[in-house]
Amino acid sequence: MITAGADLDAPATAYPSAVLVQAVNFGSGAQTANGINFADGVINGGDPSGTTTSMFRAGSENNGGLFPGDTGDAGLNSILQGQAWANSGNSSKPETLRICDLIPGQAYVAQLLASDGRSGSADRTQRYNDADDYSGSQSDSFSVQMPTYVLASFTADANGYQDIFIEDTRGSGWDTTFAGFALYSVPEPAALSMLTIGMLSLLVRRKRH
Repeated sequence: MITAGADLDAPATAYPSAVLVQAVNFGSGAQTANGINFADGVINGGDPSGTTTSMFRAGSENNGGLFPGDTGDAGLNSILQGQAWANSGNSSKPETLRICDLIPGQAYVAQLLASDGRSGSADRTQRYNDADDYSGSQSDSFSVQMPTYVLASFTADANGYQDIFIEDTRGSGWDTTFAGFALYSVPEPAALSMLTIGMLSLLVRRKRH
C-alpha cells in the first residue's frame, strides 16, 4: 500500500546499492515524486513492439477519483491520479508494460504502481505476470481500490527489454490499471529471489533465449 512519498524508497531499502535507471508514469505528464523524476509515458493501443518503453493495449486517463487521498507528496498524488487502463474482455491480449533500454545480463528491480479508488472499482483485482498467457511467474492478486506497489525482480536478456503483463483476476470484462514504475539496477546475488512487500511479490523469470 502507498501512503506517503517515502514508500518510493522501497527498492533502495531492499537493495541499498540500487541505482535508479528510469521512471515513467502514464496519464499524468512528467512529475517529480520523492525526488524521482518520472517521465511522461507512451501509451499505445496496439500489441507490444519496438524498443521504446511503453504501455501497450491500453488507453490513457487522468482522473482525481483514481486517488482521492493525499500522500503528502503532490507529485506522487498526480501520478496516482493518472492511469494506463484496459478492458480485460479480450484476456488473450492483456495490458502490457514493455520496459526497454536494458543491459543484457544486468539484474533489475522495478517498483510497479497502481491505484483506482473510484467506487465502481471496489471489486477490481489484478496481478502482474511475466507471460501473456498467465503461465509465468506472477504476483499475488491485489485490490486496486487502495494505491499499491509491487516490486518485480528480473535479469535482462539479449532482447534488451522486459514485458510485464497485467492480468484481471476479478473476471472477464473488468478493467486493469497501471499508474507508473521506477526501475533500478541492482547487483545480482547468487540467486535473485522473490521480494516480498506486505503480501505482494513478483519474480520475473530470466527469459529463455
